[in-house]
Amino acid sequence: CTKETTYGCGKYVGTDTDFTVVDTPGFGDSDGEDDQNIEEMMQVLSEEVSETSRIMLLIKGTETRFGQGLVNMIREMSMLFGEQMWEQAVIGVSFWGYSESEIAKRNETGHDEAWVTDQINEQIQKHLRLNLSLPAVFIDGRVKHEDETEQFYFERETHKLLDLMNQGDDFQFRKIEDVLVENEMLHEIIDETLIELQEKVEANTETLANEAK
Repeated sequence: CTKETTYGCGKYVGTDTDFTVVDTPGFGDSDGEDDQNIEEMMQVLSEEVSETSRIMLLIKGTETRFGQGLVNMIREMSMLFGEQMWEQAVIGVSFWGYSESEIAKRNETGHDEAWVTDQINEQIQKHLRLNLSLPAVFIDGRVKHEDETEQFYFERETHKLLDLMNQGDDFQFRKIEDVLVENEMLHEIIDETLIELQEKVEANTETLANEAK
């Protein structure tokens, strides 16, 4: 239901590490306001946030098949930020409980963390045509403080995310003007390529016509 880009700063759970988390609108589910939301998001990310250690694609653990809205969103993200953004991306799986009964059920079906991670990566590879495999973290915000099992997995997954954030270089967000310039240059390259192809077709047609005489 997020309609605008918001962010907050604080200490990372269980540590003294300062961090900032940014929440952005989803695409394809915002009452036809995608263009407005994208422009607002690009402005906040490029001018106020500037860079990030990781980009999280948050997906419900019960929905490993991508709907058209999510497909459109990841394609829009690639267009706006460039395919290199996926080098800094991580899958965040929500609604993934760690009660003993939920763990036992997943063990019976085989639909565990590894299975879900593979399923989501297959969808990303299919729709983006990229040869990559993103890491995943399973952080359930519904964890009960009195449940030692849930606490164990919550700490394990949040620390895994912290380790991922500390790896590699930060990702620099582009301004919307940069995207427009890049798209304009791309259109120019495409137009030039089409002209060259047309000239080659005409030349080949003329050559074939002369040979037929």
